[in-house]
This record gives sequence, structure tokens and C-alpha cells, in this order.
Amino acid sequence: MNDFTKNELATIKSALIVWIRAYSLAGGLISPPLLDKVKSMIDNYCEHEHTKVVPANCVLMCAKCQKVVEE
Repeated sequence: MNDFTKNELATIKSALIVWIRAYSLAGGLISPPLLDKVKSMIDNYCEHEHTKVVPANCVLMCAKCQKVVEE
């Protein structure tokens, strides 16, 4: 399960960009690893289309990214 929706991640990304620009204008130097991580989370976002696999264990797995998700 994703911790954030894709829309929430986009909001976080926008807020980080504003913060980085404001901090840079104030003379600070920032490396944007957090921004890179949020961008990566957006790029790799999956809506998780669940399919049941391994009937003996009743495990739910996303058909797109193969991530096992809890019921």
C-alpha cells in the first residue's frame, strides 16, 4: 500500500520546490535529495491492481508491480 496518494506526492514536491527556491535566495546551499526521492516516488507510483495469488496463503499481490499488499 502506498503511504501517499499521487496527488499528495505532487503537493509535497511543489512545497519542496518553493522551500528550496526561498532558501537558495536567502543564500543557503541545499542539495535536493529529498526532492529527488519524492520525484522518484511519483515516477514509480502504482495504483495497485490487486489479484489473489498463492491460494494456500491468500496473499494479495499487485498485478502491475508485483508488490505484496496486506488485506
